[in-house]
Amino acid sequence: MALPELTGKIERPTEIDIEQMRIEIADLKVELEAAQEEVNSLRESTLRLAQLLGPTYRALQAALGEIDMPAVTQAPSSAATVGNDFWERTKARLGGTMADIIDILLGHPGMPTTAVATAAHCRMSTASTLLSRMKGQNLVEKKGQLWVLKSLS
Repeated sequence: MALPELTGKIERPTEIDIEQMRIEIADLKVELEAAQEEVNSLRESTLRLAQLLGPTYRALQAALGEIDMPAVTQAPSSAATVGNDFWERTKARLGGTMADIIDILLGHPGMPTTAVATAAHCRMSTASTLLSRMKGQNLVEKKGQLWVLKSLS
C-alpha cells in the first residue's frame, strides 16, 4: 500500500512573523517571572501559616491519638535561631517535661497552658507547675493567656 503524496508549499516566516514571536517570547518571560514571584510569596505565606498552626495541629494529634495527616514543616522561630545554644544547654540541664516544654515553645511564639499540657503529654496541673517553676528561673513569661520563652536579647 502506497502512502499518499503530500502536496503544498512550505512558507518561511517573514521578518514580521519573527519579530512578533520575539515579542510574544518576551511577554511570556515577564509572565513567568510574575508567576515565580507569586509562587515564592505563597511558599513564604504557607511557612508562616504552618509556624502558627503547627503547635495546634500537633496538640490535636496528641489529643486525638495519632491521625494520618501530612506533616507540617515550619521555619524556626526567632528564639530558636538567636539562642539555640542557650536553649539546648538549658534543655540538657532541665531534662524531662521541662525540656519538652522548651521545644514546644521554640516552635510556637506562645501557647496557653492547656495547649502546652496537651503538646507535652502531661496533665494540666503538671504543665502549670512546671511553667511556674520555669517562670521562677526566668525562662518563660506569660503574655496575656500565652506562655512564651523569655527573649535572650
